[in-house]
Amino acid sequence: MSLTIRLFSDVICPFCYIAEQTVMKQLAIKKSVSFLWLGMELHPETSIGGVLINDARYSDFRHYVQKFAADFGMDRLKIPDFVYNTHKLLLVAEYAREQDKLEEFRNLAYKAYWQENVNIEDDLILSQIVTACGMDGSSATSAFENLNYKLRLEKRRYNALQLGIKTLPGFMWGKKAIIGCHPYSAFEKTFQKE
Repeated sequence: MSLTIRLFSDVICPFCYIAEQTVMKQLAIKKSVSFLWLGMELHPETSIGGVLINDARYSDFRHYVQKFAADFGMDRLKIPDFVYNTHKLLLVAEYAREQDKLEEFRNLAYKAYWQENVNIEDDLILSQIVTACGMDGSSATSAFENLNYKLRLEKRRYNALQLGIKTLPGFMWGKKAIIGCHPYSAFEKTFQKE
């Protein structure tokens, strides 16, 4: 089986991260599935500077995510203290796409946020991620003002919402879709119906 799945995802989305670390790897190995990663802001309303989620108001959510991750075999998921606005990061991701470095950029962005707990809104951090991918960090920051990238993100979000993708991750191929993070067996059942 050779299949490319369009993946609507955001770096700050815990369920996207869980899917990236588990079911997507299984799909790539067992079904030779490849993914077209389409960055989409999970919370575009998030204020610049982020929102602190390491307090009592978010304890139920944090507990739920950790239990959800454990069900996928990720027993020690550390949830970052802040949820950041990812608009700039996703603009830089479009620059990385054009440089054929999107996968490297995406992997390092996930690592920076989920493992190193750094501010992925920060221009210097974004520049360091870009440079680590072998791209020009100063050129990448020009992506913040790139009208084509901005329109691409807006159009993608609009189209995703029209297709019913209101939560992330969203997996789409042909006329099939799986919305949310689901185990490998959910994909297997969908493939068998085709």
